[in-house]
Amino acid sequence: MPSLDWLRTIEPGLSAFFHQYWMADQVQLWGNRHLERGAAVRALLGICSMARGPVAEEDAAALAPAIFQDRTALKAAVHDLRRFIEGDGSESGFVFSHPRFKEFVRDDLLEEQERADWAALFLDYGSRVVEEFQTGRQPKLPEYILRWYGVHLAESALPLAPLTTFLTARWCAEWERIDGTPAGFIADVDRVWQREQTRSEEHTSELQSLR
Repeated sequence: MPSLDWLRTIEPGLSAFFHQYWMADQVQLWGNRHLERGAAVRALLGICSMARGPVAEEDAAALAPAIFQDRTALKAAVHDLRRFIEGDGSESGFVFSHPRFKEFVRDDLLEEQERADWAALFLDYGSRVVEEFQTGRQPKLPEYILRWYGVHLAESALPLAPLTTFLTARWCAEWERIDGTPAGFIADVDRVWQREQTRSEEHTSELQSLR
């Protein structure tokens, strides 16, 4: 436990606390496994900071298979981050215990390229799962994909086509299976409509600028 005098030497703010106190302490605890453990911790921080909702174990493993293919590595990272992350990855997904910490990790800790890489990995994960669901290779959707893949798509610069995935009876049935109501499906349909409306308005504006 650090002394009060020592804590007074740390610069104010989350960044100083994280780097000067928590990370320095963890590196000592990890010993000769600090590179391996540090990579797993950074991956879980990246996933939780770029996620739009709670992340299950299966989501984390799919997003970073090279790091979390062994679930013990994920459990160790969750243990290391127990001050900052809530959830068990099964009954409740992993999520930061405070929204300010999520903002700190996303905006200050991660490099711009890391944010872009994680955003692309979420899109790739969703695309793979939905394709498997559509072809019958995956009978059920992970809850994260059902709830948040549409948000990731809407925030991306990808074309409209993938969003039409949400306009099917099977997608509606998945919402009813998980939530008991089709309310989420209706929200997804509305998201598609809004995206199409925005695209149409942009197209009209482009045509008017050519006059």
